[in-house]
Amino acid sequence: MPPNVTEDEWLQAADIRAMDARWIARNDSRKWRLFAAACCRRVLTLRPDPLIGSLIDATEEFAD
Repeated sequence: MPPNVTEDEWLQAADIRAMDARWIARNDSRKWRLFAAACCRRVLTLRPDPLIGSLIDATEEFAD
């Protein structure tokens, strides 16, 4: 989540690109990997798949 943004603001954002402009400018690859994993987790709830869940876990571990 970009700095100075609450979780509620993030979840209700209509235009994520506007919310993360400061985040993009810093080019923090770890946060981008964790953000991508979080996006995948949200999609995973629509169609659960244990293999994909394991891949997301591995992505998060790699980021950390």
